[in-house]
Amino acid sequence: METPIIPSDTGLNELVYEPAEDSFLLLDALEQDLVKSFQGNLSEDVVNVLEVGCGSGIISTAIAKSEKLLNGRLPCVFALDVNPNACLLTEKTGEANQVATSSLHAVLFDGRHCSRNPFRVQFDIIICNPPYVPILPGENTEDENSGLLQQSWDGGPDGNRFICPFLSNVHHLLNDDGLLYMLLSTWNDPEMLVKDVALPNGLNGVEVIKRTAGRERLSVWKFQKIGLSSV
Repeated sequence: METPIIPSDTGLNELVYEPAEDSFLLLDALEQDLVKSFQGNLSEDVVNVLEVGCGSGIISTAIAKSEKLLNGRLPCVFALDVNPNACLLTEKTGEANQVATSSLHAVLFDGRHCSRNPFRVQFDIIICNPPYVPILPGENTEDENSGLLQQSWDGGPDGNRFICPFLSNVHHLLNDDGLLYMLLSTWNDPEMLVKDVALPNGLNGVEVIKRTAGRERLSVWKFQKIGLSSV
């Protein structure tokens, strides 16, 4: 998978979460796993993809250019973020990497509201690099004006303030055979999330890839609806 170029002359980069080790691990996981997941699927249908928390647009743009990983199927990517600057930068990242506007759509939306489906479709692939860092109230506030930048990493006291409700409700957005790829840290206790949050809400989860990044142990997990899971 080709790593997209993030334009540096937009005036938006300092207002948006910068691609880091977690972003690149998620890209590696998608490159490694999507080929297997779509192998043998010769359908000419469009693949509907949703990224929740698109940030700079590096992942949405990479997927929008990845027909080969999807066995020739054309991706239609919806890139969600609560930060309007992230939506703007995602659009500019797509333009800088020659992605057709029909393939990449940046949408200003709060991923915490996934208990309802605001779209007319369910998705074949959902990708989420959530705010997962444990942050106590009043700690590490770097964006004093709006808090939008901090929302990209602030996972609340246990790191799971966003993750638990999202995992509880994301099945509404998935096709019956759809796949959710989510980045997690050891801070989040991934095994607990699978057992106590995903499984009771109809999702099975397996680890796809893991990596140590400084003091973090990061991993990407693939979730699929129980009974139709090939994970």
